[in-house]
Formats: sequence, structure tokens, C-alpha cells
Amino acid sequence: MVKSIFVSLISITLLFGNEKLDELKERLSPLKDATVVLTHMRSGTNWTICSLMYLTQRRFADLSHYPCPEISSGWNRLRVRLDPSKPYIYRTHSPERAGCVDRDANKLIMSLRNYKELFFRGRTFENATVGRFRKEMSTFIKSYLSYLKEFEKWPELNRYLFTYEELIHDPQKLFSSMLLFMDEPMTRMEEYMGNIQELKDIVLRAYTFKHKGKGGSVTQGNYAVYHSSKVRSELVEELDYYMRQEAGEKLWQKYLSQYCTNL
Repeated sequence: MVKSIFVSLISITLLFGNEKLDELKERLSPLKDATVVLTHMRSGTNWTICSLMYLTQRRFADLSHYPCPEISSGWNRLRVRLDPSKPYIYRTHSPERAGCVDRDANKLIMSLRNYKELFFRGRTFENATVGRFRKEMSTFIKSYLSYLKEFEKWPELNRYLFTYEELIHDPQKLFSSMLLFMDEPMTRMEEYMGNIQELKDIVLRAYTFKHKGKGGSVTQGNYAVYHSSKVRSELVEELDYYMRQEAGEKLWQKYLSQYCTNL
């Protein structure tokens, strides 16, 4: 009896989940010539959005709220004077939601961060069983790869991938290229780069205050490799192995092999 109820609940959850995505897809169908920013959590979302708002003076809105409210007041940590005549940029952490957008009529910008950094951030496996480690790893790998699989579905001319390493090591080159992809002028780039450390400090303070007690930035955007260096090498190697197995050679060689030196 309990098992039947459990299975029914799962079925209902899946059903409503699909209905919600269908509803969102229908609601997003009028969206044309828009830019969607898709990021994995803890992949530089905060700094990316604040930088783009500063450089383009465009408002940001959550994709799932289209066509209603903006969230610029929450994301506009640099207090940029935004231009209401310019179209919104839409953001989401969900590949499924990004997939509801017409891929032929819009543009996608997606971030990529070292999967080991994301997986080992905030996780400790010192006393964990092999079963627990592999269960969490399997769930994570499936989620992580869903981003790349969605990105691959977009036409090449309509998609732009950037890495966390580019974001923290060479923001001028990255955002110059990104603005070109978005057909945006670079009129504010010199000002942005001239004040970049001050801007970073403002954003980090605001972000840390918002997430006080809930896990703000750990590395302060200073290190590309940090969390994975704190765990046992055999756990890192096992994650490398299973990520390659699940990704397949095409995704592995195209996007992920840069993060692995063991295989």
C-alpha cells in the first residue's frame, strides 16, 4: 500500500512538472531576439549578471516570470542606471526552462565551471560510505551534464559558452567577446575595467550580506581550483572517471577534458 502511494506521488509530481514546463513553453513562445543567460549555481552568476548590467545598462528578469516582473532591483548591486527602452536579459539556473525558449529565434549564453569544484563545494566525504558518495555523485553528474546537453541543442550562431576561468582571469576579453555576440556596443568597457576591483568589492559585499549564514562566496572569485584540492585524490579521480563515462567522448573531449589530468 505504502509503495503504491509512493509511486503515485512520483507520477503526480512528474505529471505536474511536465505540465509546468509545457505552460512555460507556451508562455515563452512570443519571446524573440532575446538573450538568455543559463548558469549553474556557484559558477559566477552574481558577477556575470552585475557585469552585464553595468556594460549594457539592460534589465535582468527571471526567465520563469516572463513576461511579467523584472528583478533588476535585486540584481542591480552596482546601482547602474538602467535603460528601460532596451530589452530584458533573461536568466535561469534551469536547463529545462532554457529549453522552453525558441532556440532559433533567441540567443543563449551559458557558463561552464570545473565539475570537481562544483561537486566538492560544501560536501565532505571523510566518513561517508561508498554508497553515499556514489549516489550523490550520480545525481550531480546527471544534473551537470543536462546543461551541456541543452547547450548542444542550440544553433551554433545562437549560443555562447564561457568558462569560470575566463570570468575571473580575463574579464575584459570575455565581456568584449560576449558583447559582440549580443550585438551590444563596448562604450562602457573602459570605465568598467578602470574600476573593476572596486566594482568586484561592491558586488561581493552585497552578495555576502544577502547570503549571510547561508553560504556566500568562498573563494571571492580569486581561485579557479580550490574545493577539489581539499579532498582525497581517489575521490577526485573517481569523479573524473564516472563523469567521462556518463558524458561520452563527444562531450568529454569538447568541454570537460580540460578539467582532468588523470585519464
